[in-house]
Amino acid sequence: PGEGQKVKLRVRVRYDRILLDRPLYKAFLRSDPALCDMTILRFPRGTNFAVSEQEWLILEEWLA
Repeated sequence: PGEGQKVKLRVRVRYDRILLDRPLYKAFLRSDPALCDMTILRFPRGTNFAVSEQEWLILEEWLA
């Protein structure tokens, strides 16, 4: 912060699950026929990516 300015809370973030200890690599996603067309693989420079219910169920299996 500049002189005389106070730091203010800007965005509240809630983490439902922390996945950093078990990342899903692109190679894993590309190797699965049900996940190989995910938006994050087609447009990797984006920021937020929707995941279908079917994709999420498969991702949960990868994370188990």
